[in-house]
Amino acid sequence: MKNPFLPYFIFIYSKGGKQLVGKSEEAKKVNIAISLKTHTRAKLISVLKNTTLNDFLAKAIEDAVEKDKELIKNLLEDDDDE
Repeated sequence: MKNPFLPYFIFIYSKGGKQLVGKSEEAKKVNIAISLKTHTRAKLISVLKNTTLNDFLAKAIEDAVEKDKELIKNLLEDDDDE
């Protein structure tokens, strides 16, 4: 059975000591504190989706940024007004 979630995953791989996302974007590591409950739930979901916790969290962050990209657009437009 083909994994229906596979096209949505972000694959991070290492090349020459640098982590890369996709083909050309450099990855930035983040260190965040989350509750044990949230961590456990995220890990469980990532296992059920047959992905790593890192890929699951990266996708969740990218989705949140995409959802709120209008905020960034509005900030940039406000800078142009000055």
